[in-house]
Amino acid sequence: MRRAVLLAVLALVTVPSGASARVTLLSGMQAAHPGVSAFSVTFPTVDAEPDQLWAVVFSIAESSTVTSVSHRGQAFTQQASRAGFGTRTEVWTLQNPDLTDGKIDVTYSASTPTRVAILRFGDVHRTDPVVQPVTGAGNSTATTATLALTSTVRSVDQFVGVLTGADDTTMTDLTATPGATGWGSDDTGDDTRDGPLRVLGMLTAGPATQMTWSWTSPDPLQANGWTAVLFAVRAPDLAAVATPVSSSVTQTTASLSSDVVGDGGGTVTERGFVYCTCPTPFRGGAGVTDVDGGAGTGPFTGSMSGLERGTEYRVRAYAVNGGGTSYSSPITVTTEPNQPPSGALGGSPWSAVEGAGVTLAASVFDPEGDPLTYAWDVNGDGTYTDATGATPFLTWDELDALGLDGPGSYSVSVRVSDGYDTVTIGPGTLTVANAAPTFSLTAPATVAETDAVQVGVTDVDDASTADRTDGIRFGYDLDDDGTFEIGGITYATGTTATSATIPAGELDGPGTRTVRVAAIDKDGGVRQRGVAITVRNVAPTASLDAPGEATAGSPVAVRVDLDDVGADELTGVLDWGDGTRSTVRGGSAQTVTHTYAEPGARTLRLVASDDDGASSAPVTARLVVAPAPPPEAPAAPAETPRAGTGASGQRIARVSVTPRCLRAPGLRARIAQGRTMRVRFRLAQPGRVRFRLQRLTGKRGVAKCPPARGVPQPNGKRAPGIYRPHTSRALNLRAGMHTVTVAATGRRGRRLTPGTYLLRIESGGASARTKLWVLREPRRALRSR
Repeated sequence: MRRAVLLAVLALVTVPSGASARVTLLSGMQAAHPGVSAFSVTFPTVDAEPDQLWAVVFSIAESSTVTSVSHRGQAFTQQASRAGFGTRTEVWTLQNPDLTDGKIDVTYSASTPTRVAILRFGDVHRTDPVVQPVTGAGNSTATTATLALTSTVRSVDQFVGVLTGADDTTMTDLTATPGATGWGSDDTGDDTRDGPLRVLGMLTAGPATQMTWSWTSPDPLQANGWTAVLFAVRAPDLAAVATPVSSSVTQTTASLSSDVVGDGGGTVTERGFVYCTCPTPFRGGAGVTDVDGGAGTGPFTGSMSGLERGTEYRVRAYAVNGGGTSYSSPITVTTEPNQPPSGALGGSPWSAVEGAGVTLAASVFDPEGDPLTYAWDVNGDGTYTDATGATPFLTWDELDALGLDGPGSYSVSVRVSDGYDTVTIGPGTLTVANAAPTFSLTAPATVAETDAVQVGVTDVDDASTADRTDGIRFGYDLDDDGTFEIGGITYATGTTATSATIPAGELDGPGTRTVRVAAIDKDGGVRQRGVAITVRNVAPTASLDAPGEATAGSPVAVRVDLDDVGADELTGVLDWGDGTRSTVRGGSAQTVTHTYAEPGARTLRLVASDDDGASSAPVTARLVVAPAPPPEAPAAPAETPRAGTGASGQRIARVSVTPRCLRAPGLRARIAQGRTMRVRFRLAQPGRVRFRLQRLTGKRGVAKCPPARGVPQPNGKRAPGIYRPHTSRALNLRAGMHTVTVAATGRRGRRLTPGTYLLRIESGGASARTKLWVLREPRRALRSR
C-alpha cells in the first residue's frame, strides 16, 4: 500500500457575472497529524445569511474515511467520495447552518494524515443547491487530468474541483483551468510523514463544465496516482415579477403596483420599479430612477414623482435574488399634459406722445399657477425682445430706439410662457402722437430805430430721432402780423436758416416789436415762440437850403427837408429871421417861399419834431435881402416831383430832393462836406429800380433857385424842353423808404455843370420824376472877380 499522506489540490472556480453565489474560503487546507482520529477546524466567526451552503473538502489516505462532519450538532452530508492509488478525496456539505462560532468537528475511521478546506457559498438555490458531482482517479505518467460535469453550469453558478496526489508522486507546480487567479499554494507537510501537499484555488472568468489539472513531473517515467472530485453549486433561478400597473397619473406623479409571483428558489432581497424616458430602464442606467419596493414575494407598490408634464416614461418592475435581477415587461406611463396660460392685453389701445414713456400690460392666468415669463414685441417687427414682464414701462428713449415715431400706430403682442407652453397674446395697438420740436430764441432786448436786428434760434431739439434726422425748419414773422416774411408755417415752406434779420430803418419807436418764430418737424408738428424787442425813438433830422440872397419885395424860395428813420409824422418850424414863421408838415423835401419887405441880413432857423415828441437839432442859414433888382428873364418853371403807379401794382411815392439847388463854384468841396443832393422816395413793393439822370439842352442854367412851383409863363403854360441822358443805374431794392445821392460827377467822371436836370425813377411799370438845378454864379459875383 502506498504511503498514506498525499498531495491535495483544491481548485475553486467562481463565475462573477450577474449576481452569482458568493464564495468565501473560510479555512485553507489545514493539516491533521497521524494518530488523531478526531479533530476540529476553526475559523473566524461569520454572520448568518439566508440561503448558505457550507462545503468541507478532504484530501486523505485511501485507507481512511471521514465518518462524520458536524457544526454544533448539525451534521454535514457527504456529496462525493473517490478513493484509489493511495488517496481519497471527499466533499461534505451543510445547508443554512445555525452559526454560533467558527468551528467544524471531524471524525475518522482510521488515524491518518489529512488536509481540510472549508468553503462558504451564499445566495445558493434553496431546494437544489448542488449539481451532481463527478469523481475520477488515475495512475500514469501523464501530467494532466480532466473531469467534466454532465449538467450545464450557468454563469451565475460555481463549481469546485479537488485533486489529491499520492505520497510517492513527483507532481509539482499544479495548476487548474479554467482559472485566472488562484487562492495560492501552500506546502505545509514534510516528505517523510505528510508528503509534499499543496493547496490551489482558482477563480474563473466565464461559465465552464469541466476542469483540467496540470502538473510537472521531474521523472517522466514515474507514474503519478491521484483522485479528484468536481461539483457545482447552483445559484437560484431568477425571481418572477409581474408587469406593473400605473394609476393616479398626474402631471408630475403616478402610482405603481406589481407582484413578485415567484422567488426562483432564492430569497428576494430587493424589489421595486425603474423608470426613465429611455427605451429600456434598468438599475444603474443613465437617467434611470429606482423606486424601492422592499423585499420578499407578493404584491408591492411604489410612486413616481418629479415627473415632467406631458411626458412618456418607460417603467419596469424588478426583483433581486441570488440568481440576479429579473425585470418585468415594460409599460408606458404618460403624464397629464400641461395646461397653457391664457389671457388678454390690458389697456390696449395704448397712447403715447413723442418724448414720453408708456406702460403696457397683459392679464394672464395659468391653470397650474406656474411662474410666467413675458416677451414683448412693441414695434410689430415679429421680434419678441423689446420688453419683459407683465406690466413693462418703456421710456421714450427705448421706444425711439425701437423706431417708433409719431404720428403712427404700431402692433403690440406678447409671448407668455409657463416653462412648458408658450402662447402669443395680441395684437394690440400703440398709438404714438407727434410732439412739436423745442427751441430757444435769441434777440436783443432793446434797439434803436436805426438798428438792424437779428433774431436767432438755439437749442433746437425733437424727441424723435426720425424728425431730427430729417431736420427742423423755421418760419419768421418779423412783425407778429400772422404773415411769415421768411420761411413759412409748414414744413414745405419752412426754411433751414436759424436766424433772420429786420433791416435797419424798418423799426419805429418808441414801442415794442414782437417777432414770432415757428419751428416745424417733418410730421407737421409746429411750435411757436415770440420775443418782444423794445425800440427806442430816434429824433428826426432837418436840413435847410437857402439861396443866400433874396430881393426885397420878391418871393424867395427855401428848400426844407425833414427826415426820420422811422415812420413818424414830422413837423418843421422855419423862423425867417424877420419875426415870421412857417410850418412844414410831412417827411419829404419841400420848398417854402417868403417875401421880405425890407432888405438886410437874415438868419433862418429850422427845427423838426416827430409825433413822439423828439426834436432835431436846429439848423440855420444866412440870407441877405437886397433891394429889388431889375427883372430878369424868367426861368423855366420848376416841376413838382411826381409819383407814379405801374400796372403791376408797384407804386413810387413821396419823392423829394434835398437840397433842390446847388451852386456850381465850390461844388466839389461842398459835396465832400456831405452837402450833395439826396433824393428820397417810397417803394410800395420790392423790385428792380432804374435811375435815369438827364440834362436840359440849350440852357446855361440860372443864377437863382427857381420857386418850388415854378415861374409862371405869360401864357400860363409850362415851357417845353429837351433833355439829354446824362447817367443811368439800376438797383434791386426792398419795399419802403429809400435815399439815393446825386454824385458830384457823372459818367466817365464828368462834373455836374450848371443847368437843369431831370431825375426819373422807374420800377415795375411805375415811374416818378423830379427836377434839380446846378446854379451858375450871379453876374455880380463874376464882375467882382
